[in-house]
Amino acid sequence: RHGGISIPPIALLRMEETLYDIEQVIGICNRMMTTPIPPTYTRHTSRVLVIYMCLLPIGLIGMDIPLFPAIITAISGSYIMVGIDEIGLEVEMPFNLLPMQSMCQTIQREVESQVRMMSTMPSILS
Repeated sequence: RHGGISIPPIALLRMEETLYDIEQVIGICNRMMTTPIPPTYTRHTSRVLVIYMCLLPIGLIGMDIPLFPAIITAISGSYIMVGIDEIGLEVEMPFNLLPMQSMCQTIQREVESQVRMMSTMPSILS
């Protein structure tokens, strides 16, 4: 009996295995969070993007594309490229995007309900 609830030994073993797996995943996540991404990577991609956005209208006009379509094309292309750059910055820190606290609370509620359900089941070993 654990905390007033009778849990079969096989269930306890499975819980321990699952906890071990969770601890391994938490260790991997901690390593991901503490591994720094070199700031030169972010600076380099930003600089290349700015140079590209500055040269794109010149290149389009040099191809004898009229001014207005060249401006619209350059703005659209810049918007897309800056969006991709922002996605890259967000991917560098994935845990800030995920609702980890609510996910953990949901998992905890589900585990507690499973333990309660197991405690009300008749034992087939007795």
